[in-house]
Amino acid sequence: RAGLSAAAAGAAAVQGLAFLQAADFYTQALELGEPPPDERRRLLTKRAETLTHAGRGRAAGESFEQAAALASSAAERHESRLLRSRAAEPYLVSGFVERGVAVLAPLLTELGLPYPSSSGSALLGTFAQLPRLVHRFRRLDANPPRRIDLPDSVSARIDTCHTAAKGLVVVDPLRGTYFSVRSLADALAQGHAWRVGRGLSVVGASMAPIRGPLGRLLRPLAGRMLRRSRDLAQQLDDPYLQGMASISMAQES
Repeated sequence: RAGLSAAAAGAAAVQGLAFLQAADFYTQALELGEPPPDERRRLLTKRAETLTHAGRGRAAGESFEQAAALASSAAERHESRLLRSRAAEPYLVSGFVERGVAVLAPLLTELGLPYPSSSGSALLGTFAQLPRLVHRFRRLDANPPRRIDLPDSVSARIDTCHTAAKGLVVVDPLRGTYFSVRSLADALAQGHAWRVGRGLSVVGASMAPIRGPLGRLLRPLAGRMLRRSRDLAQQLDDPYLQGMASISMAQES
């Protein structure tokens, strides 16, 4: 009963934005009772989320990894991948880059997405993908993205690339750009409206600041991507995409 009460207190603390207090309550819920594996995984995930919101990246990553370890059956493979991807992001953005890459690289390999061995190979990979991305972007009017469901394996590839892009863009910009371009190219190939909108914001914002001859080539494309991401956010009436589009448009200006 104490464990159940602690879990309820954790949920209440989250509603009050008291994230560190919530994490403490979820820790108590894990220690006071003996929850079955599914409930233990849920509590570990909740604790990881609250630690992420509190800016405790290392502790959040560890909690996500512990939750992923409890999703070990074949039926839970997608859940395990999702949790491992979520573990990598707080490690990377909080400065624990080696730990984040140690989680991320095997997951990418498992999904058929090699981790670039060097910044040079990441740059070459980005340029190799650009023609495919630009071609599909230009065909958006003829083939507009839709609200569709994707197979778990496909959504995992797109979303893990997006996680890698978010986590690496500051500490390793070339690899971060490679994964953002890869995520958008795959989202365009699938025609998934929400993921296309997200990817256009990220890639457009990364291209907009480029200067010199390459910038003169890419900036018009970046502007079109950002405007299209804003239009998609409005069509989908999605606050998250609308926020991303607004920030990206502001960065362009």
